[in-house]
Amino acid sequence: MDKITQRKKEAVESILENESLTEDLDDQAAQLLINWGITCAEKSVLSSQMLDNETAEEMLTIKLRAVRRLMRLVNKWGIKLSEKNSQFNFEMFSQILGQAQIVYTDEFKVPDKFVQEAFLEKIIEPDFTMEQFIINLRRVIENQFNSI
Repeated sequence: MDKITQRKKEAVESILENESLTEDLDDQAAQLLINWGITCAEKSVLSSQMLDNETAEEMLTIKLRAVRRLMRLVNKWGIKLSEKNSQFNFEMFSQILGQAQIVYTDEFKVPDKFVQEAFLEKIIEPDFTMEQFIINLRRVIENQFNSI
């Protein structure tokens, strides 16, 4: 097994084996979050392919930790949002964006105020679902969100 395949396998296992990343979510929402985390982990590994083993290990430790933190924050924030009378938590949103900056590095741009407001409008709708929350948050972070 080559080093990239081995790193990818280990990165994916670090997500799949960690139940705390999705412990409060139903199966469908958990699967969406896991898929997002795996995609982030695999992209991180691919970005390490030109690095020597020591440098790659250091970089992947930082990025994979950020992926797991991002997933935990999404899990916690989504659960809080689903509670009655919950409000948009800018601090938690800011923490998620901070982890996204580490995970996505140069690809990441902080969403502008218009995008943040459109996202906020979506998550306070009465038919809010965790699945929609995760999908829309990922779109915001990956700069693919619009007020669909």
